[in-house]
This record gives sequence, C-alpha cells and structure tokens, in this order.
Amino acid sequence: MIDLNFDEIRDLFLRHGFTLHDNFNIFGLRNETRIEDDIFNDKIVVTSGGKIHVFNATVDPGVYYTNNPGKVKGVAHLCLGQYKNAYVIGKHKGYTALCQWGNEVTVWRDLNRNFKHDNTDRFDSGYFGINIHRAHSKIKAENIGKYSAGCQVIQSPEDFKKLMELVFNSPQYKEHGAQAGFTYTLFSGNEVEL
Repeated sequence: MIDLNFDEIRDLFLRHGFTLHDNFNIFGLRNETRIEDDIFNDKIVVTSGGKIHVFNATVDPGVYYTNNPGKVKGVAHLCLGQYKNAYVIGKHKGYTALCQWGNEVTVWRDLNRNFKHDNTDRFDSGYFGINIHRAHSKIKAENIGKYSAGCQVIQSPEDFKKLMELVFNSPQYKEHGAQAGFTYTLFSGNEVEL
C-alpha cells in the first residue's frame, strides 16, 4: 500500500505541468520493475471529495497478450502522460466502465515482446480501446492473464465498484451526465514510493 498525501499529488502533477482538478482526478502509477511477472503491481488512484483512494491494478498488458498480440505488431502499453477528456462512461464487454472514446491516447508497441520500452518499439496514437475496467467479475484476480491487452485494469471487483461509484458522484458526471469526459494521467511509479 502506498501512502500518498495531497501535497505529494499536487507536486507530482505540477512537476509535469499537468492539470490537477480540485475535486476529482484519476491517475495511474506504473511500477517500472517486474512487469513480465503477470501480476497486478501498479496502482490506480482517485482523488475525490478530499479523500485519496488507491486501487491495486495493472497499467500494462499481461503475458498472454504480449506473446499473442493478434493482428497488431506488438501489444500496446499506454505512454506516460495526461489524456484530457479521453474517457467516457461506456460499456466494456457488456458492463459499465470508463472507455477510451473522448480523445486519442498514445501507446508504445512491444514489438520484441520483452516487456520493456526500448528502441525497437514504435509509438502509435489513436483510439485503441485502452479502457479502465476490472479483471474478474466476482473474485480478486491473481494474475493479469487475458484481462489486459493494454487496458488499465483494477484487480478487485469491489475496488472497481468503488471506482465507478466515485465516477458517478464526480463533479464531471453531475454537471455533464453521460456526456462527461474524464481525464486520466499516467505516471512512473519511480516518482513515488510504490
């Protein structure tokens, strides 16, 4: 478990020149080590109503889709950065989640399947369905498995339920309803103590 406070979060956003909203933010922290182990070793954080909520997650694809990327040349890893209004409330495989629909995102493709960003990989910007969703519907998943081909995936269904409750109670949703756009920011976990 990480111990973040609002001053650290504010400093993290300011350091990169990113927008930090007063009442509601969603951001990820990528653990830069051991991503090939197929485990949920990253965090997704929500600040809402003066509270900080930290969820175990993966912000990288699992071993399965790394080794079996389908039609694309290399599985997608979301690049560090801020994606303003890139997410809307939508459906991921039939259930309500945050879906990448509002704006493009940038990914790097793991062409050599080594789980590391290096000079063999290429960048790609567009709409790739890099959604924010849960793993298993009923139990806390032990491994990433087929739950992520690049999506930002919450490990526990209870944590995901809490995340979506926070989304539906956010100022963005209260003001814009189903048309609300949500910004997602991804940082390196090296910038905080994961």
